[in-house]
Amino acid sequence: MATRKKFLEKVRSKLTAHRNQRVNRLLSEKARRRCEALRLYEPLPAALAFHKDPSPRRLARGSNRSSKTLTCAVEMAWAVCGTHPWHTYPATDGRVYVVAKEEKEIGEVLYRKLFRAGAFKMILDEPSGFWRTYRPWQDLARKQETKPAPPLIPPRMIAHRGIAWKNRRKNVPSLITLTNGWEISFFTAGGKPILGPDVDICWFDEEITDPDWLAEVFARLIDRRGRFMWSATPQAGTDQLLSLSELAAEDLENPKPSITEHLFRLADNAFLEQEDKDLFAAGLTEDEYKVRYEGEFAALGLLMYPNFSKATHIVPHEKLADIPPNWCRYMVIDPGNVVCAVLFAAVPPNERQVFLYDEIYLKHTDLESVAERIRMRSNGQTFYAFIIDDHGSARTEMGGKTIRQQFTEAFRVRNIKSEATGYGFRLGWDDVKAGCEIVRSWLRVREDGTPRLQVLADCAPNFEREIKHYRRRKDRETGELKDEPDQRRYSHAMDCLRYLAAVNPRYHRPKIETAGHLNNAQRRLESKRRKRRESREGTFVNLGPGR
Repeated sequence: MATRKKFLEKVRSKLTAHRNQRVNRLLSEKARRRCEALRLYEPLPAALAFHKDPSPRRLARGSNRSSKTLTCAVEMAWAVCGTHPWHTYPATDGRVYVVAKEEKEIGEVLYRKLFRAGAFKMILDEPSGFWRTYRPWQDLARKQETKPAPPLIPPRMIAHRGIAWKNRRKNVPSLITLTNGWEISFFTAGGKPILGPDVDICWFDEEITDPDWLAEVFARLIDRRGRFMWSATPQAGTDQLLSLSELAAEDLENPKPSITEHLFRLADNAFLEQEDKDLFAAGLTEDEYKVRYEGEFAALGLLMYPNFSKATHIVPHEKLADIPPNWCRYMVIDPGNVVCAVLFAAVPPNERQVFLYDEIYLKHTDLESVAERIRMRSNGQTFYAFIIDDHGSARTEMGGKTIRQQFTEAFRVRNIKSEATGYGFRLGWDDVKAGCEIVRSWLRVREDGTPRLQVLADCAPNFEREIKHYRRRKDRETGELKDEPDQRRYSHAMDCLRYLAAVNPRYHRPKIETAGHLNNAQRRLESKRRKRRESREGTFVNLGPGR
């Protein structure tokens, strides 16, 4: 009996010790989870708006150290851990693409931000005794007591042998698998995007220069109705980031916008001390300050025509729906096989403005196709003059004829004729720098509040796209910006504009008012009269006044 009693006491003591160990482990785990980074995280106002935003595509554009990367990292960590407070993501087996500029950014920034301690600082709260985010505005005197916050994605979430490394020594993962089945794939913008897999989240960090990535990930997000986010300081002036920013600005009035932009400024980051901000700003040039401190686009400093704006230079339909028949019309051609651009312009009788009212923008085409498209588009219009690129149209192609000669013959066959140049052309000015300066004067707002150049709304989308991205040339060796354009891209409609500006188009009253503005009855009557005149030619001699 005594032996049994001792045995039971021994069993009870072991069970108690085991239970106590289990309880201690649970309490320790509870304490660890209480101070996990996602629980301690306190978003800034800009970050809070970003997290709550239901838009499928979000931009976090901002200056250096403005918390834009941390905001996107937290957003992704909430999603893959199944703890997002505002949005619903798949509980298991989701898929994430993270794309950075180079491996260095993946290893030193993104991997550390997500899977290492120190995404932000934490400190013990004196009244409660619990850990919380360090707040410099009230904890500055206790700065020495801070500690790095735990990883945003805790180690317990990573599956056994769940990290496939691309370069382990440099902390560059290729694929990380979590215990709930979520997969996080890391890519560099230098490589081509993988085709095929559908994803739930795609995160671009900093500027991605390869245009194939954006189109591909948008396609990958469709099946799962995935969400896209892009955090960047726009230092290199990436065209796609600027274009998305412009789309977000145009979509502001939409109650359910497809894309939104959130601006993060270093000055608004309350978790950094003001002394550190001032020290950073003091070492920046004026242009660097706009980009690195204010988060503005570096591309704006690269643009040839930065003062072009929709509000100033685009004429809405309610103000001018079409060009009146008594205005003087010009057509400008920048020939090319890869891209051939044609602009249609009109000058009113007061000569105060030059209005662009139509365009033709054909890719990978031939001269005959361009001429036929011009015939169809210009039918019923009376032009004063045709203008063409002097240098480009002087190239001799097959048959020993220049491009200019071929266009002239194609126009003669199709009876495309202007009053001043007939089937031929005035030649565009080859002085690029001087031509650009004239265009700048056209864009400048005058004393009456209007510029000389005006564009009818929705009539020249390719022209609008080009002028928003037309850039100054940068010297490859010194990096110095030149006061002349980079002719390698976005230059076709811009060349047409420069040729037009260089000839200084003036008003000349059309000899025959544009038939395109006659009503149907007037068109039929004019057609009958023309046929009657043509049938009578050579059959009689008019000896007196008459039609």
